[in-house]
Amino acid sequence: MLQTLKHRPPAEAAAILASLTLSLSPQSEHQIEDSIDESLRNSLLSEIYRKLHINQTAQSESQKAELYRFLTKEMSNAALSATDTDEIKRRVGQRGDLRPDLYSIGIPQEARSFAKQRSISLGEITNALEQPDDVEHLPGGVLSSVNTENAISIYLQEQETVSTGEHSFLLVLSRRTGYHQQVMEPIRIYASDVHIDEVISPLNLLKAFIDKYGFVLRVAGRTGKIFLYETIPYYGDFTKLVEYPPGFEKETNHRTCLFVKPSVGKVEVALVYSINEGMYLADLQRHK
Repeated sequence: MLQTLKHRPPAEAAAILASLTLSLSPQSEHQIEDSIDESLRNSLLSEIYRKLHINQTAQSESQKAELYRFLTKEMSNAALSATDTDEIKRRVGQRGDLRPDLYSIGIPQEARSFAKQRSISLGEITNALEQPDDVEHLPGGVLSSVNTENAISIYLQEQETVSTGEHSFLLVLSRRTGYHQQVMEPIRIYASDVHIDEVISPLNLLKAFIDKYGFVLRVAGRTGKIFLYETIPYYGDFTKLVEYPPGFEKETNHRTCLFVKPSVGKVEVALVYSINEGMYLADLQRHK
């Protein structure tokens, strides 16, 4: 920052530099008083000429070009200083356009418990979030609440067990808020345990996993194993919004992911599925 402007707010400094640049144009010679205070203009030019070692009264074309380059750079620096970069990062992150390693990561206790049961280390989770082989940031544009609370990301990292050569995948589901990723659930999937007809992608792999281990549920009157970003008309009893299959409560080990938002005459479903955790953990145990 130029010393002449060091006590000025960045936005004001950028405006002053823009006016100074315009005043140097031959077409603006008669508008100097209107665009910038003459005393301030002279102080700025004296400082700039000293920095660039340019003669104030005799300048070559190359020196004039250097002067304009310097002013352009100073204007850009001042304009960037006035920008709320944190807010820009938040908006870009919410859209899912931020580079993976620029998101901050939170791993709550529930996700840590799942990871421990499934023999997934916290380091593996962090690595998958920061250096994924693939990631899908689901926008869920049909939901009014998605931008504030229900934006979901699915990270995928392919892995291979060195001792056995087994091919597996690590999926990490997270809720995206600005440039923060809150881990919901880490899932290790062995290629031999699930059937994948489609091209492998984070969402397709999640669906294949739920198809293998998921329970059939009824959500707002609709039946399925996974409900993702749906708005369902519903006027029924909200205490019976999600109905489980007969005998479900007798399952000794199950895991339900449930993000729904009831509203008048409808239900917004971000993500609902329920897996047979006992069956899943038994399959994982076979690969140890």
